[in-house]
Amino acid sequence: MPLNRRRLLKLLRGAGLILACWTFVALLFTPQTYTANTRSPTPLTWAQSFWANLVLFYTYAAMTPLALRLGRRFPLGQQRPLRNFAVLFALGFPFAAAHVFVLNYANELLLPSLRNYVPPAPVLALVLNVGAMSVMVYWGIIAVGHAADYFASTGSAS
Repeated sequence: MPLNRRRLLKLLRGAGLILACWTFVALLFTPQTYTANTRSPTPLTWAQSFWANLVLFYTYAAMTPLALRLGRRFPLGQQRPLRNFAVLFALGFPFAAAHVFVLNYANELLLPSLRNYVPPAPVLALVLNVGAMSVMVYWGIIAVGHAADYFASTGSAS
């Protein structure tokens, strides 16, 4: 199916909105990353903290369309909400694992200056922390998608 101009503009607007939201979140987390790493043997600079957050949250941005699609495919407020919840619940863990996997490779590719970085916590603790956060972000994306669909369907989004 070829993309017409209107559909392309809608996709670009949606992608821009997703990137803008995740960029804002990266900005919010930069001071936390900077201060959390001050006791590391190799502390991050402000710029490194910001870039590390951009990589972290842009990997979420790349996965946002998938989570939104899953949320629309298995809506919680319509028929079979328990089955849909079970499916979404089960898919949250592979989503988190995929995010940790993609994030690891994105860090290697995009942040070569941090290869000698020593985190202030054990690596396993960081992986579990990012994995738990990924599950939480997955559910947040689904909730935002449900809210956006609700407001779009009632006409109260304008």
